[in-house]
Amino acid sequence: MEQRATHKITSSTWHRELVPHAEEYIREITTRKEHLLIRQSSFHRAEVESLHCRHIVDIETKECTCNVWKLTGLPCIHAIAFIGKKEHPLWHTYVNDYYYIYRYRLSYDGAIAMLPGKDQWQVVQDLVEVGAPNTSRPRGRPKRRRLPIFWKRKEKFTNVADVDFWVIIEVHARIH
Repeated sequence: MEQRATHKITSSTWHRELVPHAEEYIREITTRKEHLLIRQSSFHRAEVESLHCRHIVDIETKECTCNVWKLTGLPCIHAIAFIGKKEHPLWHTYVNDYYYIYRYRLSYDGAIAMLPGKDQWQVVQDLVEVGAPNTSRPRGRPKRRRLPIFWKRKEKFTNVADVDFWVIIEVHARIH
C-alpha cells in the first residue's frame, strides 16, 4: 500500500503526456547516430536498412519486422528513423496507451481494502477434514517386471507347436 501511495504521489508531479521512462527512451533513441537508409513505399510504410539488416516499418499499424515495437509498445530505432523523416513528428502518437501519464495514474487510482487483525477473523464452524489422497499404488519400492528367462519356465506345453527350439534343448539337457 505504501509503494502504491508513493507511485501515486510521484505521478502527480509529472506534467507531460508520457511517463518519464518513455520520454527518456525516445530522447535517447532519437539522438543515436546510426546510419539508416530509408526507402519510403507509401505514406505509412517504408523499408529501413542498416549495415546488417533490413526491416519493414508500418506506422499506421505500429509494426516493424524486428518486433520490438510490438513487444514493448515503444517505437524501435527503425520506426524512429522513419517517423523522424516527417516534418513535425508527434512522438506520443506512436507510443502505446500504457505509457501515457493518465493511464499510469489510473492504474494507481483507488485503494486497496485493508484486512482486519487476526483476532477479528471469523471462525468457520463447518470444517471439512482433508486427508491424504487415495492412491492405488502399494507401499514400498515397486517390483520390477522382468521378462521370463526361457530356461526357468515352469509351464507345461500341451501342443507340439508351442514348444520352441530352446525348450527342446532344455529338456534334452535335463535328461542327459
